[in-house]
Formats: sequence, structure tokens, C-alpha cells
Amino acid sequence: MAVREILQIDDPRLFARNALFSPEDIVSDETAQMIGDAFDTLQDSGGYGLALPQMGINRLGFVIGVPGGNPFGHEEIEPYAVFNPQIIVGDDEAKVPGPESCLSFANNQIVASVLRRAEIVVVYQNIQAVRVRETLRLWHARVFQHEYDHLAGRLFVDGEVEPHSWTTRSAFRAQRLGSAARGVAQQG
Repeated sequence: MAVREILQIDDPRLFARNALFSPEDIVSDETAQMIGDAFDTLQDSGGYGLALPQMGINRLGFVIGVPGGNPFGHEEIEPYAVFNPQIIVGDDEAKVPGPESCLSFANNQIVASVLRRAEIVVVYQNIQAVRVRETLRLWHARVFQHEYDHLAGRLFVDGEVEPHSWTTRSAFRAQRLGSAARGVAQQG
């Protein structure tokens, strides 16, 4: 497996039409290599999800994985691959703000608060080409929606970004980690 280049916002392949995977495609050696590369690239980048178009592969698939959670207290998400996803239920009235950045936007160095559905029901095929239907909530739902948007040629900046929420990743980390440290000190 290999770490691949992550396309940036000025690359038209990020916005191209993406093709479906057939069940035969999903279980092929070529796709296994592609998904292995996607996981290696995701791990190397420090991100939480990576859509295949971000690697210049215009197919309807992505990987997600937050093993061990993250420093901001988001839940752990065991790494998995998604093919031909659909969001079939989601309440537009129950959107919640949350921080997002993107590996394809300013090399993941800009963070903004984006409104996303707090709960969604999704259908996709897994790495064995088996159809999966599940309900995702909160952080897991947010990561899934972010990667799903990439498959439609949308970046997080195209969504419902809260005004005045833009910041740099370093300032965001300092603020979030500083808040967490202050909370622990106040409890002790």
C-alpha cells in the first residue's frame, strides 16, 4: 500500500462526475489496493475520512476511521470503506454546528463550524459488496456527510458554514485543548 497525493481545491478532478462500483469491482484486487492506499493516505494525513475523488479516483467510495477517538473527545470510529452510499433519511430541522476542515482545502489548515444533520440513516456497500443500512449519529454522522459531499463534488465550504467561525487549525486546537485543560483544572 502507499500514501497518495491528496488533491487540492484547484484540481478539477475533485468536482468531476463519479462512477458507481459494481459488486465485482468492489471485491477486486484493484479496489483492495485502492482502499489500502486510501487508508494509508488517511492515516498519514491525520484526517478522519477520505473520499476517493480526493486521490484523483472518480468513483463513489470513501474511507472513514478515527481509531482511538481524537484529542477533542469525539468517539472512536473503527476504520471501514464505503461504496455507492446514499443518505436515505435525515432531519434537516435537526442540524447541529460542529467544526470541520478538509484535506483538500488549504491542506486541512482552515477550520469552520458547519451545520450538519445530527442523525442520518445511510445505505452503502461494504468491502465485501454487502449492502449495509445503519443509523449514524453526531460525529460519525458528520464525518459520513462530509465524505458523502465529496462524491457530489462539494466541499465543506459549500455547506452551511456559520458566519465568523473561520479559524486556523492551530488556533482551533489551542482553543479546544485549552478549554479542555481549563475544565479539568476547574474540576480538580
